[in-house]
Amino acid sequence: MAKHPRRTQAEWLEDTRKRHAATIVQFDALVRADLARPWTLDELSRKVSYSRFHLTRIFAAQTGLTPMRYLSKLRFEEAAHLLATTSMNVAHVSSSVGFYSVGSFSSAFTRHFGMTASEYREIAQRGEA
Repeated sequence: MAKHPRRTQAEWLEDTRKRHAATIVQFDALVRADLARPWTLDELSRKVSYSRFHLTRIFAAQTGLTPMRYLSKLRFEEAAHLLATTSMNVAHVSSSVGFYSVGSFSSAFTRHFGMTASEYREIAQRGEA
């Protein structure tokens, strides 16, 4: 039987880091393709073939965020982009990024950006955001 060369700890760590980075890229592409979907951590962890615990751990190590906070960040970035570049009403923007209650979206948007979605749109369209 042929012997496999042993990897050094540094090689093993680098391989692990690359696998984890690839998982983050896969996760990112998955949720960006359907931000409106009501993703759950269980569903996302199955899609990337990790347990919820392991996905959360590697996500925090790689991004500083939990998977669901990262998803929220992407949703707010897309909402801000839509508000700044389209004439979609706030209700349509909110459903486009996965919020099915305009009230919930409005409250969360205000907490995230420190202003309402309408205020953000006005400032962005003046070129100040």
